Amino acid sequence: MSAPVDAPPPVQKPAYGSPCNNCGLCCRNELCPLGFELFGTWEGPCPAHETTPQGFACGLVLNPQRYRRARTMSRGRAVLSQAALRLIGSGAGCDAVAEGEKPDLRERDRFKAFADQHQRETRRAKIAWGVGNR
Repeated sequence: MSAPVDAPPPVQKPAYGSPCNNCGLCCRNELCPLGFELFGTWEGPCPAHETTPQGFACGLVLNPQRYRRARTMSRGRAVLSQAALRLIGSGAGCDAVAEGEKPDLRERDRFKAFADQHQRETRRAKIAWGVGNR
């Protein structure tokens, strides 16, 4: 296990739909669908929300063995890390809505299109983690 990392300085949340900047707001406020399946709650902060020198990151991506040891041993760390990236929507952009922020409806449509485009990979990722409808 690595040494604890001091919390990075606070980073302003990017605009809804903008690239992720590792601010961690999304994981502090509520859990993603993968987190809900694994931890049984939508209310944040997520138990897998980890501090890194670059900001915050998803522990299900970085260290799946900490959260599902047997699954990681049977499927492999790389497989679960890649599956977690798919299930948390990595690469789609910031989907956290800050208080007072009005999300652009075009961005919501883009998120939906992103999810539709990656249905097969999402299904495989759910199987890898053993969650959701198969």
